Amino acid sequence: HRAEVSTFCNTSLELLCLAAKASASNNPMYNQSMNRPDADGFKDAMDEEVGTLTDMKFWIIIKQRPGMNALGSTWAFKMKQFPNGTINKLKACLCVHGDQQIKCIDVFDTYAPVVNFSTIDYTATLVNAAVEEDIYMKIPQGYKQEGNVLKLCRSLYGLKQSPRNYFNHLSDKLRKVGMVPSVNDPCLFFMDNVICFVYANDCLFFAPKQSDTDNLLGKIRVEGIIFNAENDATGFLGVSIERNEKDQTIMLTQMGLIDRIIEALGLEDASTTKVPSE
Repeated sequence: HRAEVSTFCNTSLELLCLAAKASASNNPMYNQSMNRPDADGFKDAMDEEVGTLTDMKFWIIIKQRPGMNALGSTWAFKMKQFPNGTINKLKACLCVHGDQQIKCIDVFDTYAPVVNFSTIDYTATLVNAAVEEDIYMKIPQGYKQEGNVLKLCRSLYGLKQSPRNYFNHLSDKLRKVGMVPSVNDPCLFFMDNVICFVYANDCLFFAPKQSDTDNLLGKIRVEGIIFNAENDATGFLGVSIERNEKDQTIMLTQMGLIDRIIEALGLEDASTTKVPSE
């Protein structure tokens, strides 16, 4: 039995490594992004991210003082793709080096619940959650200002307390518009004809009619939650969702990921078969 478990674990690890290798080119580092043919697209995404965070007053610029624990930051880039592998858009996300935070100085409580995945139209959210601690961050790459740092007013990706702040802020707003959390899963909310579950900083909504979702999102926006609505669940976690209303079935596929794994292994020209043992 130990040998079987060991083989299973090794196989699972190999599959995870293949998936990571297949996705690596879709998540380039800063220097890689700035030296690609589509570098201008990533720069535009950076400007959009900084502009949005500035407009939403995520920080104020102050002079750096001696002894100040100014955290570093990094850019997380992503080539957001449709399930078939074609590029949807280039995204840039500014992340704080939360690993540089000091316990009981700029970080205290960090726990946040995570949805049970047996519980899942897709909408990405930017939650305007405030921070209670005094947190400072160095000016990010590409926007350097000598002698200045950013004092964070709201939670950014990477802060250890961000998941907790995001969830508390969002769940409070969902309650205000009439949604009720499940007693079995704190990330699952429901009301009338709409079901919503929160996964990190994303929300997925289910409703019999589009108007039900639209009405709810309108109320949530009034509460200050900014949604970048995708209007379709297709593409969530790279999964293609095909609905057949006639047969009342839903098919989930990940052809884009499969194709990238095949490319990473160099098996594009390999022969195919319907029977695995062959």
